[in-house]
Amino acid sequence: MRHEWLSQLVAVAAAKFPIDTSQLGLFGMSAGGFFATWVMFQPDTPFNKYIISSPAMAYGNGEAFRLEADYAKTHKDLAVGLYMSAGGLEATDPLLEVLGEVVSGDVASSGSSWQPMVPRAEDDGRVSPRG
Repeated sequence: MRHEWLSQLVAVAAAKFPIDTSQLGLFGMSAGGFFATWVMFQPDTPFNKYIISSPAMAYGNGEAFRLEADYAKTHKDLAVGLYMSAGGLEATDPLLEVLGEVVSGDVASSGSSWQPMVPRAEDDGRVSPRG
């Protein structure tokens, strides 16, 4: 995934701002969340921290799930920091953007290292580990 423009962008940012280039993060929401999920499974990505909000997992005809499944075949862990969130409808309706597959644990039960979180019974916006 490493592209010259990305390397140049990181170099320019590091020259101007005090950033640690070994701790780069990527945020994406909706279609950007789908993109961030795709980037996370690319072999040469410079990012190791991700915040993914309401990713549009229906994009790409299941590509994000295929990438994760392929990765899980050869790896025991995904060495990134990941916070993934979804709205209440996305967490409870598997037909809405297919995010229900992640939250319900269908992906986790396939041998991956996902740690599904589900909304608590209280409507306070917090989540708890599934199980």
